[in-house]
Amino acid sequence: RNRVWHYLEKNNIALFPRPVYHRIPNFIGAEDAARNLLKLECFQRAKTIKINPDKPQQFVRYLALKMGKTVFVPTPRLKSAHGFLNEIVIPSHMQKNDNVLQKAATRKGLSEFGRLLTLDKLSQTNVKIDVCVVGSVVVDKRNGYRIGKGE
Repeated sequence: RNRVWHYLEKNNIALFPRPVYHRIPNFIGAEDAARNLLKLECFQRAKTIKINPDKPQQFVRYLALKMGKTVFVPTPRLKSAHGFLNEIVIPSHMQKNDNVLQKAATRKGLSEFGRLLTLDKLSQTNVKIDVCVVGSVVVDKRNGYRIGKGE
């Protein structure tokens, strides 16, 4: 983990927010990585997607919203005692507005367009999440094991 963070910083591959230590790092190519998800059949077919709130997944959240998918985002750093998952809800008259979708995909947009869900509400609604997108510091290409930020 530390070697990857150091490599990203030393080679100036990291993007905002910096420094990347102790976080899922944003990096040059994160949007290209997000576009690669569009090639996956499971992503294409998914109706409901959980996408982590980290900066490198912002473009994934935007693409999913643009495709009309239901997007759930965990509460950043689980700071709410009332709920742990937010559904991004775009009013119907704004759903084709690209600027609104881009804003809703940001952490600031989550506070405006996010609807906080409790465990009780989730269990009552019968939500089925089709795909989960998580960021990583390192992923083993052979078996898919990942290492996160270590919290």
